[in-house]
Amino acid sequence: MLTTRGWWWLFHASWTAGLGLLLRLEGISFLGFMGLAWLLASWVRLRLCCAGFPAVVSMTREVADRGGAVRMLRAGRRVVVKVRLRHRGRLGWPLVRLEDRVPDDGAWNGAPGWWPGVEGALPAGGELAAQWPLDFPLPGVARFEGLRLTVADSLGLVASVMFLRDGTEYPVLPAGAAGDGDGTGVKRANLMPPPGGHRHRKPGGSAEILDIRDYRIGDSPRWIAWKQSARRDRVLVKEFENEVPVRCQVIIDATTPVRRWQPGGSAFCRLSMAAAEILEVCDELRDPVGMIITSEVEASVERPNRGGRHSLRMLQRLARESSVPADQPPVDEDPWPLFEPAAKLAMEIYPELYGSPDLLPGWNRLLIGPGRPGFSRHGGWTGWIFRHRGYVWLAPPAILVAAYAMASPWLCMAATWSGPILWAIIRTITAHHTLRFRERKRLASVLAARQGGDPALVDAMLEDDTLLATRLRAFLAEHRRDRFLPMPPPPPLTTFSRARAERLARAVRAAVARARDPECHFLLTDSSGLPARLDVLVSAARLVRARRHQLVVILDEGPERAGVSQLVEAMARLRVPVILTRTGLAKGEVSKLITSVRRMSGRSS
Repeated sequence: MLTTRGWWWLFHASWTAGLGLLLRLEGISFLGFMGLAWLLASWVRLRLCCAGFPAVVSMTREVADRGGAVRMLRAGRRVVVKVRLRHRGRLGWPLVRLEDRVPDDGAWNGAPGWWPGVEGALPAGGELAAQWPLDFPLPGVARFEGLRLTVADSLGLVASVMFLRDGTEYPVLPAGAAGDGDGTGVKRANLMPPPGGHRHRKPGGSAEILDIRDYRIGDSPRWIAWKQSARRDRVLVKEFENEVPVRCQVIIDATTPVRRWQPGGSAFCRLSMAAAEILEVCDELRDPVGMIITSEVEASVERPNRGGRHSLRMLQRLARESSVPADQPPVDEDPWPLFEPAAKLAMEIYPELYGSPDLLPGWNRLLIGPGRPGFSRHGGWTGWIFRHRGYVWLAPPAILVAAYAMASPWLCMAATWSGPILWAIIRTITAHHTLRFRERKRLASVLAARQGGDPALVDAMLEDDTLLATRLRAFLAEHRRDRFLPMPPPPPLTTFSRARAERLARAVRAAVARARDPECHFLLTDSSGLPARLDVLVSAARLVRARRHQLVVILDEGPERAGVSQLVEAMARLRVPVILTRTGLAKGEVSKLITSVRRMSGRSS
């Protein structure tokens, strides 16, 4: 294509050549034709340079933080993306602009979109490198779609825009604690001695002395170190290492309302941040921790365990679940609102498919029109005319029959021009429907090409609105663009909310059935539809307390606050704390909760 400079070059060269021919000035006309020849030669050379794309170039991507290259990212931590483009063809690129597409879950300088990129020459066998910072505020999966390459000649007259697809994905793990806190309640432990040795010569039966500290109000007098207190003239207390861990179970609600995207992120993303803070505190306290993620389809269970590998596996599971969009069942809807974001995404990632001339509607469909659609909606009287525009060619024969019956020469003359005139009128009236049909054909062809290019699938999406809308939503969700769609609020279904509560209660009962004393269960859910779920959650909490376990309910604050106060009062009667959060939990708050569980269990040293 011609750039702005190329259009000006074409205008001046054509004007110079025409002026020279008009005035019969051979020098001026020769100069103009030389400019046109130079423009044509630049276009031919550019086509030869870009021939064989993308086989002539290769790309390597590396994501690094302060410690070096990483394979997993962390929410809230800045990383540096390094891209290296290598040319393997015979003809180099005189001038190329490299732009990297920012993942939709990330932000460059606080905004998504395209990174500004770098420019330079890329000779045959050469390389072009670039690096830029990237932030991920929420957990999920970072998907790098690829690079946009703008190749131009040395003068910038002609250019070609190409997209080099990548598709690399990096899991973005939830961040740790929201704050370090004061460290209250954090269990301190002795370092493990070498195998076969022991740190103390006279160890205790069930606990070992870890430290000697000053007396605090509430400490038991039986742990006072009398000799050290008399020697230092102040009351000192022995502190022991706790050998009985508190097993924790994190139960997360992963149903469709929790996964629905909101301006500040989905509720599941915030709940996963709170779950990551609980995992980090339990890892510091050396307490085994498990996780149960319940959804409409299944409930995945991670048995309580401890260790870095176990914690990493659960964080990776949270990252994968955070990237899963809300389940959108096929509904009868108009796909027209989805055309604009889908077309923009297709032009960015699949320019060779979206701009192909083979995808344009054929003349037979534009002239005669398709068969009468059974599902496609074209509203209003203009839509009715557009659906039945194929019958316009029945007008000339009908008028000829009427002219023969009435022996009217005027009708014979009208029959000659009736077809083209009616076709032009109908085309003018239904111009916007024609444009929508053209856009629909482009998107349907791109979606079908990604699945093998089945022509039957293209025809099905041209006629069935529900099928096209479902495929467009899946296409946008795959590339993390579904969260920007204007979705109507879900209807308040009491039965659906109660079904969610039944799944959560079933998960809590399963966790209690496999539990061992002492154990603490963290139930993470949101406040949507809470009045319908109140009695089911209270019954599950009553079962947990009857088994002598502890339960902590963590609610994500949503726009619906109805029922929160009733839940807090009902849980307070069962001595179950309820925590409302919007950004996560503090590290000291989680450690205090686990320490209180240890004290209530009666097994704290």
